[in-house]
Amino acid sequence: MSVIENILYGLISGLTEFLPVSGSGHQALLHHLFGVNTRVSLQDLLVHIGVLLSAFVVCRDNIARLRWEQSTATTVRRNKSRHMDTQSHYELRLLKSTIVPMLLATIVFNLLLRSEYKLSSLMWLFVLNGVILLIAEHMRQGNRDAKTMTGFDGILIGITTAASALPGLSSTGMTLSYTTARGTDIQKSTNWVILLVIPAMVFAIFGDIFYIFGNGFGAVSFLMILGSVLAGVSAFCGGYVGISVLRLMVTNTSVFQFSYYSFGLALLSFMLYLFT
Repeated sequence: MSVIENILYGLISGLTEFLPVSGSGHQALLHHLFGVNTRVSLQDLLVHIGVLLSAFVVCRDNIARLRWEQSTATTVRRNKSRHMDTQSHYELRLLKSTIVPMLLATIVFNLLLRSEYKLSSLMWLFVLNGVILLIAEHMRQGNRDAKTMTGFDGILIGITTAASALPGLSSTGMTLSYTTARGTDIQKSTNWVILLVIPAMVFAIFGDIFYIFGNGFGAVSFLMILGSVLAGVSAFCGGYVGISVLRLMVTNTSVFQFSYYSFGLALLSFMLYLFT
């Protein structure tokens, strides 16, 4: 990839990681558009690090609140004067229940799907993503919160978050659709989705590292390193913007309208399939 292509690749990767469109699907499309046949391990690693850092920066207050709740939960019984944040307590419990199923699903997806996706498969997964979002758009949103969610909900949320390993499916879209079907408040669900990107990116980074140890970086050059660094920086910027856009849309409009965008991506994939 050229310098401009690396910047564009990182920016779109970060932006789409948080929106209800597939980040990995956009990456696969960009590889086809740029004529890239092989992935660059260092680029993948730095893009994932950039997305992770953007989530940390934006969610630092929420992370601090959950960390405070974690420390408070271990001492509140011994010190009755300490106040337990009930909402944070149940959110932390729900998020913890997602970690193991998310990890297992991520491992399975990556073992099965490490190779590049064909455009025909990509097209149908974009269609599936759009259909799920379209169904969720017509569901009545409720006001449930983490207190009324079960451990089984946490398992399914963890699996849907790992769905982003399938190019064409969006972890944000899948998770928001599921929680909407369960009657959860959309703004609370959005906060969970953003927070869940952090462990998802940590798993992805470890996967990148293991892949690099097993297969190496490939041909290393100054332009490859520069392009990968620029892609990582751009992914951070794209992730920051993506979170802001997601929160703005949740407040003022419907994020599920991205279903039509997914159908457009499916059409683009089909056109590329016909002409390449």
